[in-house]
Amino acid sequence: MQSANEELQTISAEMQTKLDDLDLAQSDMNNLLNSIGIAILFLEQNLNLRRITDRASKIINIAKAISAAP
Repeated sequence: MQSANEELQTISAEMQTKLDDLDLAQSDMNNLLNSIGIAILFLEQNLNLRRITDRASKIINIAKAISAAP
């Protein structure tokens, strides 16, 4: 039982490290996209809005576009 608990703690620590790395990468990506000053909309395959840059939100009133969507 103790060895299984130790293994779970090790896996948990590894997963936390990976989550921290992903969080940092996402933050870097957001900072890059928002610093280039280009309006970009990221859409999913079914054309739902996934992400928007700050510049795009200043050009397009996304709140209206989202509320008008079916």
